[in-house]
Order: sequence, then C-alpha cells, then structure tokens
Amino acid sequence: MAAFVYALVNWTADVLCLAAAIAAIGSPVPWDKLVLVWSAGQAAASFSPTPYGIGLVDIALIIALHAARLRTSDAVAAVLYYRIITFKIGATLLWMGYMYVRDRPRRAAG
Repeated sequence: MAAFVYALVNWTADVLCLAAAIAAIGSPVPWDKLVLVWSAGQAAASFSPTPYGIGLVDIALIIALHAARLRTSDAVAAVLYYRIITFKIGATLLWMGYMYVRDRPRRAAG
C-alpha cells in the first residue's frame, strides 16, 4: 500500500511540474486535459528505446498539448522546459544517491 501511495505522490508531482512549465511560459494550463496529456508522454516513454524516452516523449507531449489547444510554439517551449526540469531533478537525485553509496564505506570506517 505504501508503494502505491508513494507512486501516486510521484505521479501527482510530475503532473504538477508539467502544469508549472506550461504556466511559466505564459500559456493557460489545460486542467481538464492535463492528466491525459501527461499520460500520453508516459505511454510514449514506456515504448521508447531511447534513455528517458528522449525524442518520443517530447513529440508525444507536444502533440497532446497542441490537441489540448496550446499553440505549437507554446507546446514546444513548455515541453522543453518540463523535460529540462524533470531531468535535472532526477539527475541530481541520482548523483546524491551515488555520492552517498560511494562515501558510505569511508564513513563506516572513519
């Protein structure tokens, strides 16, 4: 049950990050279609042969945002902003985890 709750919190935060990226470029957030747009990106990621779905997820999100009535230029900007934010956060967490694991034997011995 706890794993489901953590996953739900993670998904909600990711959807809100997409909403923040759309709002940051000055476009109205399509709240009624936002989960569907995000789901299109996640579906593309599950079929993507590239790391982090680079390319396919971006295209799927741009098409979905355009279908949700965002201008194409706004959709491209929002998706690029969203992908930069989410990748850097993930990369930072991975880096912190690596540093923790790498330094753990030194801390135990010291």
